[in-house]
Formats: sequence, C-alpha cells, structure tokens
Amino acid sequence: MPFGLTNAPATFCTLMNQVFHEYLDKFVVVYLDDIVVYSSTLEEHVEHLKLVFQRLRDNQLYVKREKCSFAQVTIKFLGHIIERGQIRMDMEKVEAIKEWRNPKNVKELRSFLGLANYYRRFIENYSKKTTPLTELLKKGVTWDWSSNCEKAFQDLKKAVMEDPVLALPDLNQPFEVQTDASDFALGGVLLQQGHPVAYESHKLSEAERRYAAQEKELLAVIHCLRTWRHYLLGSKFLVKTDNSAVSHFLTQPKLTPKQARWQEFLAEFDFNFEHKAGHTNQVADALSRKADLATLKVLATLSSSIIATDIKQRIKESLEKDSVAQSLMKMVKEGKSRRFWMEDGILMAKGGRVFVPRADGLRRMLMRECHDTLWAGHPGWQRTHALLKQGYYWPQMRDDVTEYTKTCLTCQQDKIERQKTPGLLEPLSIPTRPWESVSLDFITNLPKVGDLSGILVVVDRFSNKPLLQACCKVLGCASEHSQRSRH
Repeated sequence: MPFGLTNAPATFCTLMNQVFHEYLDKFVVVYLDDIVVYSSTLEEHVEHLKLVFQRLRDNQLYVKREKCSFAQVTIKFLGHIIERGQIRMDMEKVEAIKEWRNPKNVKELRSFLGLANYYRRFIENYSKKTTPLTELLKKGVTWDWSSNCEKAFQDLKKAVMEDPVLALPDLNQPFEVQTDASDFALGGVLLQQGHPVAYESHKLSEAERRYAAQEKELLAVIHCLRTWRHYLLGSKFLVKTDNSAVSHFLTQPKLTPKQARWQEFLAEFDFNFEHKAGHTNQVADALSRKADLATLKVLATLSSSIIATDIKQRIKESLEKDSVAQSLMKMVKEGKSRRFWMEDGILMAKGGRVFVPRADGLRRMLMRECHDTLWAGHPGWQRTHALLKQGYYWPQMRDDVTEYTKTCLTCQQDKIERQKTPGLLEPLSIPTRPWESVSLDFITNLPKVGDLSGILVVVDRFSNKPLLQACCKVLGCASEHSQRSRH
C-alpha cells in the first residue's frame, strides 16, 4: 500500500505485527516503523538482532542504516526516555512547557494543561498542583490571573522540568497498589519495591459522590485495578487502603447488585487486602484530596506541535506551494483581511490558529496525530475536530476530519456498531420489465459548479440504462428521481 492513503498507517501496523508476531513482548516492541529490540546481555542482543534482520529480509522489508542505533543503553521512544529499568520524560518535548508564556484566557490555559497532562503520571500530586488553574476552567468563573495562579503555573513548570523518574514495571516482581478516596476524587499509586511505577487519580461524578465512605474506598480500588489491569492480571499483588472495612468486602455475605458486580470484577485478580493508616498512606491520600481535576485531556502531541520549530518550518515551506495560502497572504499584505495576519512568516487565522496549507500532506499528518496515535485513542470526529481547531485552521476542516474518521480501519474494526444489526443478504429478484427495479448511488465531493457538487446515478436493472442528474442536496435529488423513476 502506498504512503498517503487513509488506511496506510493501520495497514502498515498490521503488517509489522504479523511480521514480528513471534517476537513481540519477548524481545521486540514495534510501533509503525519504530522497532525496539531489547536484551539482557550484549551477546543475547546480537542474536536477537540477527533474528529481526532475518525476519525483515524474509518479508522484503528494508531499514536505513543512518536511522538505526545499536547496543544503546538509553533510547527515546514515543516521547519518553527509557534507560536501565527507568522511564523519564523526553526533555525535548518538555522544553515546550518551560517556554510557555502565561495564559491570557481560558483557551490558552486549557492548551497548557493539556500538554502538561500528558506527563501527569510522572508528577506526584499533579491534581493538587493544578487546583488554582483548574478553578479558572469552571463555568461562570471570571478570568482572574491571581498570584496563586501564577505560583501554580510556575510550580507545575518546575515540577515538569525537574525530570521525575518512574520505574519500569518488572512482571517478575510483585506489585503493590495503594488507594484512597475523598468526598470528590479517588487516588492511587502503583509501586514495585517501594518505587512508584505510575500515579492515578479520578474525579467522582455526582452519583458517585453520594456513595458511602466504604463504597468510595472500594471504587478507588476498582478504578485503579481497571486502569492497571494489564500489569496486575495474572500476578499476585497487595492492595493497601486506609479503610479497614474494605478488607472484609470479599467475604461479605450480603451484597447490593452494584457490590456484586464489583466483587465479580475483583474475582479476576489474585491479591490480598491490607489496612494502612491514613497518615502513612500519604501519596494516594494526596492524590484524592484535590478541589478539581482537569477533565479535559487535550492531546499532548498536538499541543506541543503547535509551537514546535520543525512543524513551523514545514508549514512555512508549504505556504509557498499553496495557491489559497498565497492569495490570503497577498490580501494580508494589501491590508484587505482582518481574519488573517502574518506572524514569523506563518499565516495566522482568527483565534491565533495556524493556517495549514494543503501541500505536503500536512493536514493529513495532523489529523493522523489527533486520531490514529496511541495517545489519541481513535476519538470520534467531533473530538478530533475539537482538538485540531484549537491550534490549526484550514477551509472545510470539519468535512475533512469527518471523512478521515469515517475511513479509519481501526475504528471500523473495533468500535461498537450502534445501529440495528441488518439481516442476511438475499439475492435481488430478476426484473421482468423496464424500470421495475432500479439501483442508485451518489457520486459526491466533486468540484462545485454553482451549487451543484454531486451526481445521482440511477440504473435500470432490466436494461442497464443509466440516468445521471447533478445535485446539491443528496436527499432532495433522491426524492426528485424517485418521482421520475415512477414515470
């Protein structure tokens, strides 16, 4: 499959998984064209590399020597630096946070928190640090950048720049889960040998806030186990909580339907409860005791790309190749446009958004970042469009995003079908006279001529005679030709 097609990334991922299926999670991790081979010793690493190269050769796949690195102790992978059993943030990505200017409105603050939120698993008490900032995101709150907000803003940037380190999980070592709940949030930390592997926090809904204290503590356990299921399932671990009643939940004889569902979920895991006093359960307790959580999780790779110099340079070069951009830039120079202006050689649109030209596939690349990447999670067209329009603009962006998400192979394969399941296909009856039975379809998204942008195609199944009608509204044309077909 050639590059540039909508399904090319998904098809390529499928190919790579099939090629290295035998080695995945043994000594190979692969994401698109990034192949990581990990080994315990240099001799073992050489043998692993031979197997990988042989598999590539067997499938007629090639790598560029200049882009390869061998026998590395430290690597960069998906925005993280991995070394000697530890994982930390990629400082090149974090540099954007360090240079971020003070937000001037809610929109800019959301963008900053969205970028910082990408690395929240590294920051202890993340939600507590961002409380003054998230207060400004509430509806009806007047924008007031107070000294508390400035302090929280600088403290969060400092926490990110301190380069915190998490331990890489070792599936051969036991895990420990510490959880706690407050009146408005849940918190937890996953540890191995006393070193944090990940932090987690969750805002309670209105219904969950009405739970009893014991049920909130249980919900914290359920949430953390569900979040870290891929680590904990199949291994024995310890759950520590500061509510002694929770430790007796598994042997409780009478359960409500909700509690029965929770007990059924917990039965999948092999663990023991242990009571831990609140004053010694400081990490999970702090994560749960915060005034608000940043509920909007803006895609970090998108937010960082807004200010990345390499993206800016590519957009600058592409502006010269785009006729629409050239026309707009000419209007700006002549002072005929209020919606657009030039900033550092880049065409800016209303709202401080970067105009993205059609050339060089930049629009498709940004849509792929907001939809296909591991951190995006294949959201719907509304969410993808909302993420894009925060920092970028181009004509008919909504239509492009809608079409892109509709043709996503992963979404079609994995997402739940919400319409009624159709019945079995049956053969069409053989027509006995002209226009007794017709087939119709639409050709859409054609260059507009006046208000017309599509063609309705109607074919008589008896004679195979076609009728073509230009149309602007699909349903209107269908109704019109339905009447004509009867005659």
